[in-house]
Order: sequence, then C-alpha cells, then structure tokens
Amino acid sequence: METTEDLMGKEAIDKIAKLLDNNKLAMMATKLDSMPFSVCPMTTQEIDSNGKLWFFTGKDSEHYRELQKDKRLHLTYANQDDQEYLSIYGRAKITENRQKIDELWSSFLEVWFSGKDDPNLALLCVTIEDAYYWDQKHNKAVTIFKMAKSAITGEKSDTNDQGTLNIK
Repeated sequence: METTEDLMGKEAIDKIAKLLDNNKLAMMATKLDSMPFSVCPMTTQEIDSNGKLWFFTGKDSEHYRELQKDKRLHLTYANQDDQEYLSIYGRAKITENRQKIDELWSSFLEVWFSGKDDPNLALLCVTIEDAYYWDQKHNKAVTIFKMAKSAITGEKSDTNDQGTLNIK
C-alpha cells in the first residue's frame, strides 16, 4: 500500500535533497518533442536553497546544443538499493558563472574537463517545474516481510510514500 504525501516549498526542496544524498546520478532527457528522446547520464552537483539543480556540462555535447534550442528537460533518478525514485521536469539555463564554477568544482571533474578554466566548461542550472517521488519507508527486509504478511493475511501494508514535489 502506498501513502501519498504531496510536499510544497521548503519541505519539497528538503525531500529532493534527501533523495539526492544517496544518488546524484540522473538520466537527463532532452528533445522531449521527438522520439526517441536524447538521453545522457549527468551528475548532480547541488540542489541549492531555492531548489535549483546544478550540473557541469561540456559545450561540445549534444545535450548542450539541444538545450540551446529547447530548454525543457526531464531528469530521472533511481536508487534501487534504497528503493528511492525521483522524476523531475524542468527548464535549463546555461551559464559560465565563475563564482559558481569555483564553488562547485572538484578534482573528480578533471576526468571530463582540463580544469575549471577549460573553455569547454559550462554550468547547467535546472529550475524544477514538476517533480514526483517514490520512497520506500522501510529497509528491504522489513518491506519484504510486510509484503509477505500482507499476502498471507490479506491485510494491506503501508510500504512506501509517493507524491508530488512543488518547490514554488
């Protein structure tokens, strides 16, 4: 059985931040008007206090070119170990804000860029327009037990939360 809990404002931002604590890897879809979508993995650098998501991107990437034409995107996060899932629709803004680059930079990014002064480096800031989550309430063992008990007794068991996340 699922519990629906829709969250707004700071509660929604806090929930997204909590879900991103265990999984920063998103699959980002662009070209939402065409089939198939264009999809690539992206690592979330931060969710800021205003609920904006930040990513580093290369100016030579396909998704960079696509977002120049159409700012809409879809991000999906899946943490299978903890049964946490997040779906986000939003709008992208590309920036080269030096202060933000300095703030978010880590040496890990040197796998893709030749340093924070790489001319190919840009930031992608996503404003969330719509978000939905599914979050397992209990660890796997408890969930499996509750599901088995429910199957045997016929009683419904409350195993996860889900709901919309509105940061506005």
